Amino acid sequence: MAIPTRNEVPENLKWDLTRIFKTDEDWEAAFDKAKDDVEKLGALKGTLTKSGKDLYEGLTKILAVKRDVENIYVYATMSSDVDTSNSHYLGYVSRVQTLANQFEAVTSFISPEILSIPSDKLAQFKKDEPRLKNYEHYLETITNKRPHTLPAEEEKIIADASDAMGVSENTFNVLTNSDMEYGYVQDEDGNMEQLSDGLYSLLIQSQNRDVRKGAFDTLYAAYGQFQNSLASTLSGVVKKHNYNAKVHKYDSAREAALSENNVPTKVYDTLIQEVDSHLDLLHRYV
Repeated sequence: MAIPTRNEVPENLKWDLTRIFKTDEDWEAAFDKAKDDVEKLGALKGTLTKSGKDLYEGLTKILAVKRDVENIYVYATMSSDVDTSNSHYLGYVSRVQTLANQFEAVTSFISPEILSIPSDKLAQFKKDEPRLKNYEHYLETITNKRPHTLPAEEEKIIADASDAMGVSENTFNVLTNSDMEYGYVQDEDGNMEQLSDGLYSLLIQSQNRDVRKGAFDTLYAAYGQFQNSLASTLSGVVKKHNYNAKVHKYDSAREAALSENNVPTKVYDTLIQEVDSHLDLLHRYV
């Protein structure tokens, strides 16, 4: 059986995007407003260091716009996920990715500006403006990255390049979600079903080893047809992460990625070692 179209899926199994925006027209209106709001955020540059009140109000405005952009992004990407070949929503995704990159560029002054505030002055800001407690973790995350934060002008240059540096990842997503088709596999009841990422996650947990093997072989046979193209997109993403890590003075892209959640590289190394030492169990299972 082929993968059902969205029209063939029961209503109770569909996500309800009207909870985000009632119509595409509402999305367009929100997009236009967010675009204007993002441009206005540039006026906050140079104000965050004035007082605790200015810092609080500035962060509140910035994060409010960020939430709006995220809502717009979620609607666009989930609409596109319904049918990844739909050019209308692919256009939405492209537009909101550009808007998100613009937000990062416009607000690239935040970290350098906050880091320019002496520790004793920042402590006084927090005392003068108790509401800054709401952003305690946010501020702590920024101050922890002091050795890896560049001057505002340099951070903006990197943020401006986000669109170009994301091409490889976008190509991978379009290739694997729109252009790549999996073959048919036999499920536990003996029915032939067209494989999808969702069905694969179910079949690979089957108690029937033949079903698991069929799903595994079929999935990776599809990827194997595009292995050179996929290797090229992976190379582009690796180069992007290595570049960003280098300019931000990290020892590696791995360290840079783990720093987002304050995870030491030793924890990651231990995880890899433990998984590697038990791969025989995974291989026996699959």
